[in-house]
Amino acid sequence: MTAGMADLQSVRTSLAEATARLGSHRPLATFVGDRGPLSLSLVRACLEERVAMAPVHPRWTDSEVRVAEELLRPNLRWADGAWRVEPAPSTVLHGHDASGPEAPAAVLWTSGSSGAPRAAVLSTRALDAAARASAEVLRTTRTDRWLLSLPLAHVGGLSIAYRAWRGAGEVVFGDGAPFEASAFHALLTREAVTVASVVPTMLARLVRASLPSPASLRVLLVGGAAAPDALIAAATELGYPVRATYGLTETAAQLATAPGTAAAARVVPGMEIRAPSGVLEVRGPQLFSGYVGGEPVSPNDWWSTRDAGEVTSDGVVRVLGRVDDVIVSGGENVQPLEVESVLTGCPGVDAVCVVGVPDAEWGERVVGVVAGVALRADLDAFAAARLAAFKCPKHWVHVEAVPVTANGKLDRGVARSLAVAASAEPRPVGDA
Repeated sequence: MTAGMADLQSVRTSLAEATARLGSHRPLATFVGDRGPLSLSLVRACLEERVAMAPVHPRWTDSEVRVAEELLRPNLRWADGAWRVEPAPSTVLHGHDASGPEAPAAVLWTSGSSGAPRAAVLSTRALDAAARASAEVLRTTRTDRWLLSLPLAHVGGLSIAYRAWRGAGEVVFGDGAPFEASAFHALLTREAVTVASVVPTMLARLVRASLPSPASLRVLLVGGAAAPDALIAAATELGYPVRATYGLTETAAQLATAPGTAAAARVVPGMEIRAPSGVLEVRGPQLFSGYVGGEPVSPNDWWSTRDAGEVTSDGVVRVLGRVDDVIVSGGENVQPLEVESVLTGCPGVDAVCVVGVPDAEWGERVVGVVAGVALRADLDAFAAARLAAFKCPKHWVHVEAVPVTANGKLDRGVARSLAVAASAEPRPVGDA
């Protein structure tokens, strides 16, 4: 199903009327940003009326929504088919331009390394620059058909809506059901999708099902986590036009994209990236304006991503993981992302999250939280053949599903709690 415009005009008209009722107060609109046509109309209405938006994730609880609204103080709220007006100022917009390229266009939530979510302010300048870079890298046109596979409250979903609004194609909707490989493949085929985005877990399921790429598919972006080289190679053999990506909410999505099917990505046009002391820093027009309640961020200044990584002399970007996620075991540093990338290739592993738990002897013990049917002996053997001994998990916790955040990223805090609880159980002597 493609995006219809039936609701857009009425939503836009009612938004203009609601904004007028605010008087001199600058508007900040909030609504549930799911993957449906109404949410897309709400996004487009805000863009066309130049109203800053703060969509909330459809999976949030009422408590999480209240916490967000207490911080942002939105004065326009979509509920029960209409805009509700709170005639009061939204402090979020103070200190930002009221119009022009630096005016806030969206406030999106991103998970901080501490586990506490933060609200990132994206300007029109940032979203425009990201859309231009995407069009240049992916060579998109008005004839492209983008599958909206992420909620519009997520930078990946919002960026698709923004690109389409800027003339880079048409948005295609799914049925909102949880991911299932054959159904997803059928949707791509039926709707003649040309550009789609998946996370490595989704790609792995398509590969395991031996489903060849639909003829219409021109670009398959893979992001959200590192995709193992073996997975990309297997998908390529099935004909999938894989493009590995690295992006952040703070850079309006895509920051680096792999040319062709190479796993190593290069920074998009207009942006710069470096890695002093092994930590990736970026600057350029896609950079956000700062976090709500934090210091302003300029596109001319270097901003630390807090991602460990390296940039080769020929411009290839390699992301090694979060600086804050490093596990120190027996004096050795272990990057969970590196270990996860290896373990994802183990037969019988659907998903894995590697964390560190306190250990009296080692400081921290490496633990793998695993979903799938792989047995401990198989996991141990697979890891030992591919990783240094200090990087190999010493304990495994089997779960139905590896915990993820509302944005679909690994929830290391929850995974760590599971690992700590499991590690408290009796283990054989020497199993450190």
